Amino acid sequence: AVKVQRPGVQSLVSKDLYVLRRAAEVYQGLVERFAPQQRTDYVGLLNEWAVGFYTELDFKNEAANMQTMARGLAEAGGTHVGGGGGCE
Repeated sequence: AVKVQRPGVQSLVSKDLYVLRRAAEVYQGLVERFAPQQRTDYVGLLNEWAVGFYTELDFKNEAANMQTMARGLAEAGGTHVGGGGGCE
């Protein structure tokens, strides 16, 4: 599989997540006011999702995870995982 990241995508994603976070804050306020029995932390949920989203954009981190997985599979025996270089 090949992943392509367009130039400037992290900046664009950051702006989008900022807008989503502001919307989640407004929504959270409405929920707390009109449905106080609802206990979901929408801002916290969005923040956790954003961390995972940024992790997916970090190709160096992903390459390191692939190398770790390849070593683990090689130690288990019978499995070979290809190079996937270019992320050093």
